Amino acid sequence: MKHILLVDDDKKTYPIYKEELEEEHNFHVTWMWDASLVLNFLMENDVDIIVLDIMMPIPKDWSTHDKAKADLGMNTGIILHAKIRNNLPNIPIIILTMRRDVHLEDPLTKTFVKPMIIRNIAKEINKILVDD
Repeated sequence: MKHILLVDDDKKTYPIYKEELEEEHNFHVTWMWDASLVLNFLMENDVDIIVLDIMMPIPKDWSTHDKAKADLGMNTGIILHAKIRNNLPNIPIIILTMRRDVHLEDPLTKTFVKPMIIRNIAKEINKILVDD
């Protein structure tokens, strides 16, 4: 069973993702709402793909450097994306954003603009993981 890490602080959307991805597509979904826990989780657990919302609160335990980048307007999810890429360069990532101007030059990253249809994300996950 393929393992998806969903990183999103919106507690209302998690049940929707869970139903679609676990019940309809037979994926195992782990949900994390605190960006500060993600890297440690990834170092200790195998995941096949990450679904990452970029508009998340700044973790209190992040370095002063990362907090400064966030204060200058860089989204928490973009900072986290860079941290993931530095440590685990081969994990595919799907970015969820409300901003249409977010484009990362990373062949393993796809972007979905909110609001989006969860089935479309599920289709993209299937497509990515079948190619894997």
